[in-house]
Order: sequence, then C-alpha cells, then structure tokens
Amino acid sequence: MDMSGSPWKEDLYIGCILMNEAYIGQFINEFYEEFPNLKGFNKKACNMDEEKLKKVIEFMDSKRIRMVCLKFHKSKLAKYFKDIEERKNRFNIHKKAEIYNFTAKLLSILYYYSIKPYAYKNWHYGVEMCIESHLRILDIMTGISNLSHRDGYLLHPRINFRRIQHMLKFADFVAGAGRKVDEGILKTFKYLDYRLPEIETYDSDNLFGIVD
Repeated sequence: MDMSGSPWKEDLYIGCILMNEAYIGQFINEFYEEFPNLKGFNKKACNMDEEKLKKVIEFMDSKRIRMVCLKFHKSKLAKYFKDIEERKNRFNIHKKAEIYNFTAKLLSILYYYSIKPYAYKNWHYGVEMCIESHLRILDIMTGISNLSHRDGYLLHPRINFRRIQHMLKFADFVAGAGRKVDEGILKTFKYLDYRLPEIETYDSDNLFGIVD
C-alpha cells in the first residue's frame, strides 16, 4: 500500500495492490516487459502524466490484478477531528503531537478499508506499507492490526521502502492514477475498486477509545 498526498494540505489517495505471492515474480517480469522505461525505482506516479498512468492501470486490469484506490478529501480530516474532539474532549488542533496522533489513527482506518472487503477471516495476509517520513507509520500499523484482529482478519503490516519493493511502486501508480486520471475512466476498469469512503463511527470509536 502507498499514499499520494500530504494530510491536511491536499486530498489523499491510498493505492493498494492485492495479489497472491506466488504470482508476484511472474507479474513483475510481465510488467517490465510491457513498460521497460518504468523499471527504475525512481519512477514515480508524480512524474507520470495521465495517459501513461492510464496505460499502466489498463495493463494491470488486463492481468486481473485487484487494485484499490481510496480518495479522502482534505476537508474531511477537519470534519472528523472536530467530531472526535467534541465527543472525547481530548484533542487540541493547535498541538502538533495530537495532530500526528489523530492523523495516524484515522489513516489506519482508511488503510484497513482498502483491504477488508477482499480479505477472508482467519487467513493470514502480509501487508507491505511504504515508510513515510511525514507519518507515524508504526502507529498506523498498530491501528490496522487492532481493527483487523477485532474483526477476525489476520493482517500483518510491515514497512518497506519504495526504492526496493516493486509492489509498493505499483501501489504508488494506483494512488497516482486516482489523483491524475479522470474518475469516470477509473470506474470503467473491472479490477480497480475506486471509492470515496466514510469513516464508520464504530471504527473511530474503537481506536480513539470513545465509549458512549
């Protein structure tokens, strides 16, 4: 999984690739045969135009690769912050540490939502996550684990670097397509699940320790 965008400053796009580990090696070879100019780990979606990203998504769709892209509008962060602040009387939007804490927990819910519809209960899933210098990635991993184990899904998040992990680079392409490719076009792909999720109160209450 990878994310495009800076929390609070711009809309967020979470990209996710779901694939059987046994097929990963074959797919990587097929992908770079089709796109040899994207082989370097410095190739990122932010440097690609809409047409190129569309071709990448078309190729992955033709290979029946399950892709998920979640869009989360920046204004929603403030909305949920206000709601949780009022209900828990805990957070202060002017305190940097509390902003980081809130953001990490909310993002862990969104990351969880990208996987949950395609997971089976009591099955083990490795979840590769890109390390981000501006996020408390360990807190996000803890949130994913807590939510998934609560619901009977055995997700095991682990951090990695985009520069050495092909799957993270592909997830970056999916997130980047969400930002750059027209929404109407994205919705035509059979194996791309493009959503604008709402945070369920049940999940936010769980992570923020809110008891009505």
